[in-house]
Amino acid sequence: MDFLDQQIPAPKSWDKFEELTRALFAAEWENPLIQRHGRAGQVQHGVDVFGSPKDEPSHTYGVQCKGKDQLYRAAATADEFDAELAKAERFTPQLSQWVFATTAPNDGALQRHVAAVSERRIKAGQFPVTVLGWESIVGLLSSHPKVVEEFYPGQSSAFQQLLAALAEKTATAPDWAEVSFTSLRDLGPALMGRPLGPADVGACPTLPEVETLLQELRQAGTARLAGVPGAGKSICALQAARAIGASGWRTFRLTDPTAGVPTAASTPEPTLYIVDDAHLAPPAQLRALEESASATRWVLSAHTLLDGKVTAAGTIHLDAKRAVAVIAHALRADAESTLAAVRNADDRVGPGLSEEPLDWRLNQAETAQFPWQFCFILGGGWRRAKSMADSARAAGADVVLAAAAIRQLASRDASCPFDSLRVLVEGHVADAELQPAVDWLLTQRLLLTRSDLRCPHQRLAGVLLGQILGGQDPEGINRIARLLQSTLANPILPLGGFAVLLGELRRTGDYGCWSCLIKPEWLRPLLDRAWSACTPDEILHASWALNEVRSYLEPDGIGAADHQDVVVGWIEATPKGACYALGRLVNQIMSHEKELGAAIKARVSPGVVAAAISTAASVHACEIAELISLSHLTNDEPWKIAYLAVLDRDHLFRLVSTWPVDAPLSLVADLCKHICYVDEALGCELIEALAPSIAERLQNDPQGAFHELNDVFWHALRVYDPLGLYVGKRRPTTKMKRAARRLCACWKPRHLADKLSRSDQRSFKAAAGLLDVLRKVCPTVFAEAVQALDWQRIGTTIGPGWKEEIGDARMLLSVAWQAPAARPTISELIARNEAQIADLSPRLAWMAPEVACRHLAAGKPISITKHGHCEWGLGVAMLARIACTKPSLLAALLEPHYAPIAAILSQQSPSFWDEAALFIRVLAEVDEPGLTRILDKIDPARATEGWRKALLGGEAHRKHDKGANPRETAALLIHYAIDRADALGDVARRLRREYPKRSTPSAKMLEPIEWPESLEFGTS
Repeated sequence: MDFLDQQIPAPKSWDKFEELTRALFAAEWENPLIQRHGRAGQVQHGVDVFGSPKDEPSHTYGVQCKGKDQLYRAAATADEFDAELAKAERFTPQLSQWVFATTAPNDGALQRHVAAVSERRIKAGQFPVTVLGWESIVGLLSSHPKVVEEFYPGQSSAFQQLLAALAEKTATAPDWAEVSFTSLRDLGPALMGRPLGPADVGACPTLPEVETLLQELRQAGTARLAGVPGAGKSICALQAARAIGASGWRTFRLTDPTAGVPTAASTPEPTLYIVDDAHLAPPAQLRALEESASATRWVLSAHTLLDGKVTAAGTIHLDAKRAVAVIAHALRADAESTLAAVRNADDRVGPGLSEEPLDWRLNQAETAQFPWQFCFILGGGWRRAKSMADSARAAGADVVLAAAAIRQLASRDASCPFDSLRVLVEGHVADAELQPAVDWLLTQRLLLTRSDLRCPHQRLAGVLLGQILGGQDPEGINRIARLLQSTLANPILPLGGFAVLLGELRRTGDYGCWSCLIKPEWLRPLLDRAWSACTPDEILHASWALNEVRSYLEPDGIGAADHQDVVVGWIEATPKGACYALGRLVNQIMSHEKELGAAIKARVSPGVVAAAISTAASVHACEIAELISLSHLTNDEPWKIAYLAVLDRDHLFRLVSTWPVDAPLSLVADLCKHICYVDEALGCELIEALAPSIAERLQNDPQGAFHELNDVFWHALRVYDPLGLYVGKRRPTTKMKRAARRLCACWKPRHLADKLSRSDQRSFKAAAGLLDVLRKVCPTVFAEAVQALDWQRIGTTIGPGWKEEIGDARMLLSVAWQAPAARPTISELIARNEAQIADLSPRLAWMAPEVACRHLAAGKPISITKHGHCEWGLGVAMLARIACTKPSLLAALLEPHYAPIAAILSQQSPSFWDEAALFIRVLAEVDEPGLTRILDKIDPARATEGWRKALLGGEAHRKHDKGANPRETAALLIHYAIDRADALGDVARRLRREYPKRSTPSAKMLEPIEWPESLEFGTS
């Protein structure tokens, strides 16, 4: 018989009832110091039992026991409740909560009265109140067997047996739980890193993948959603469920996928079955469930992927970065509600003078890669992670929390029963420590539930592990190191999980300091498992694990030399879904163990690899291309020739000309880039063949498509070259430009301008790159598109960015400035936002000369130097313009920069100042005293090394940059310093003696400067 069904009598005396109440609430509040108030005959002030809950030591709770002898078996009334509450108001110390406990049966009328009173009190800022009838008290007793054993020894044995039977019955049995969307919560749980469920669906912005899921379900009855940890898969699946719930569908969710996938329950209504964490479920059982799908029974599964490039057939890939953008956009649209939720999580955010503006926090959060990270940043989670670790350490639960985090990472976020955690900590944490630590962590919500001892999120587990290690003494660090050793020795945990754990450990702490905890011998079992991988999935996880292990061992410590046959076999197998990870592994071998890499390359058959890519489906072919590129196989000319001889060109043309509308463009970009590297003509023809199949995507989302095709425009066709790499003999060929024009042919100027005008902060860079490509290959389209841009809208989007450097929007303005007709409009845009600009960049100053003039006259700086660097090219342009047209403002322009320029010219690496020659020459012409002030501040000792390097031609890695001439810069500095009677003059004379020819500036550099008319204000 269930304990709750047994007839449990109330104590026979009021004294016994008060003692039972004290013991019950001591257990419920986890504080053995809960006390009875006073003694018989003393004034109680409406409180018989009082004390502080363990997790709220600064608050006092009180309980009134209404079970006096004369009132036994009588009903409790609202009048009695109100009278006792009036007394409790006078209790000292002031209460934070008050409970009216009675031996009378539960009474609905009294419960409603108490609920209404409590609601009014909370609104008035007073402590809440509760009533507990005898049935409710018995319910609480059922959660505390020790109290039952003390006061009801006759029922204790049966109660313990019941608990054991229930535990055995529910430990592993999988089951479907119905999902309801009736309860609603705000953003608080998400911002605090809590697990999200059906109650959070309404608060979370709807992700774009929801509509795709619904389409898949309507068409096929099944859908698979995949993404990296923290991408938002669970909430996305629930959002889809809520959407179809409006049409009368019920939703059931699998409670534990690791325990198996049961058959779908038979229900008369149309029903959706959700399998979350489906990567942990038995594949055969999941397939069986999917095969049972019908018009009224749909199956939706969510899978966690280790490698973001893995895309199984038919799977919808959740774009975590896009999810972040969607969430950020939605929260900005309702700024008032967002601020209220954020302030509940972090009261440092707000409109006050000393507070951080919400926009700033949102901008920071929007740089996140994943939605969980977005919420973590938005809610001030990093600060809480440290406080979480500190609190756990103070409670003696930090090592147990570290163990839970380690297992969570190593298991790839699999459920963690208590026994699994106990086995891990055995020998490292005493049994007497374990249970209290787990109990405390559960009350603090640092672990999920008693049956699943994971942190609220896998990513949070990594952060917490680093914070916990940072707060340990040597003995604590050793205990955690032994936990790591035990984990790595566990043959049941997946290789992919070990890769995650080792990666997190390597990235946490200062400069990855905690990676030193891992001893090389601990990794031997992992290596043995990795080298035995055979299936594509095994090779995927083995490759990631071997990549991580390399960081912990000496060169070839992973044993690649002894497993050449394995590596060659893996490459020739071109394992679907594992090519990128395998390519990364081979790339590391090729880069750091060149002889071994050459030996492996010599054994890989070009014919086998070419045959594989010539028969592979679209996505797999692109993966193989990336594997070849990363492995540098085609760098060997004979290998490349043999590869091209077998390559089926017709197959490649079929692939690109029918590129799937749901396949990422970045994948086909990898394929085209690879082919361009091995056969330029073929690569350009492939890109031309690709253009029609992706034209609609280019039109609908030009910035996003350009971003995905970045490698095609940059490294394959060389028409987008932000770093100036492709000049001279490496400049784009006629074929490359023709292929680029074919891609750009889908863009009509006005339609494109409308799309680009809608750019957000994140897509300004892509918009600028796209326009720059048009400028080079379709100049007419470029000019018309720039002329049609909505600059008012762009300026509004820049928003708070005007206060600083306007972010990536400066690239858009700079490219558009190349169209002469747009220049007045751009100048006007800058002028309209002049009041917001505190620190004017030299780029904006050049485009809006009148603004620059007013800015300097108002005593505001133009940021020629910033963060230890100098804008030498734009700086000299502004210097010349001011000197020729507004010489009275020259001092205002240069004064803030004398000391920073001197520090830069003192750098021992010429790369900091190798473009400074013309700036120094112009400065000597227009402000010789200013040049003297700079020379006065140069550090002679540091400058000696840097100037000598420049004279000798050191660090000549920037030959592609026409403005970089470190020798000329050093020679000019020596020329202007050589007559000084100080240490810098000594340096100049010594270097002139050592390198008389190299240290002499060219005659052209010393000629008088003739100023062009175009430097006048108001002109270009």
